[in-house]
Amino acid sequence: MLINPPTQVLLKEFETVVVPCKASGEPQPTYTWKKNKKDFNMAGRHGRHILTVPHEGTLVFKQPKRKDAGIYQCFANNSYGVAISGIVELRFAFLNPYTVSILKTITALPGASLLLSCNKPTSYPEANVSWLLKHNNGSTKAFNFTERILMDHEANLVFVNVQEEDSYKDTAYVCVASNMFARAFTVGKPIFLKTLPEQPKDHQLHILSASPNEMVFLKGDTVKLECIFGGQ
Repeated sequence: MLINPPTQVLLKEFETVVVPCKASGEPQPTYTWKKNKKDFNMAGRHGRHILTVPHEGTLVFKQPKRKDAGIYQCFANNSYGVAISGIVELRFAFLNPYTVSILKTITALPGASLLLSCNKPTSYPEANVSWLLKHNNGSTKAFNFTERILMDHEANLVFVNVQEEDSYKDTAYVCVASNMFARAFTVGKPIFLKTLPEQPKDHQLHILSASPNEMVFLKGDTVKLECIFGGQ
């Protein structure tokens, strides 16, 4: 009998990760691993950041590194044969930080539609994204979306029609991304919105954001189809 590892394991920086593999048999099995279909030689790794549990094939990653990511498979051998585990994928949890950038000010006409880009950073697993209001004194406040101001499927902040109340003198809109698995978060550049001193005008209806033309999902999944129009 072979205890299989899970099909996917997330590696996290500075956190020990255990990938189990243990078989029963007589004589006592010996263990080998393959990584990306090549022999994974443990010789010389003991006492470093990858260890094995005595009398098992279980791998212990201490302070995992990005190079440890890959496709692994465990083999238990004795004189009666070989037991092979399922394939386990090791992926490194990460969140790329936003690059430091200067403040940005955007002007808009009252009644016009507007999109503030989030430029969501690369992350695995996918980052959770939200928008905040950031004051000049450094304090922040969660932004509450409305039917007029929404976040689209690419995490951009969409104004169906801009109102004077959307402009703050000492407060900017900022996009924030977090990855709970990597225990990381990053803050985008502050964007100040300035409405021009004009009376609101009517604007023709037009599409601001919509779901992709093709989407792939599994049976039983919850699917959200997006269609956001601007105009007044």
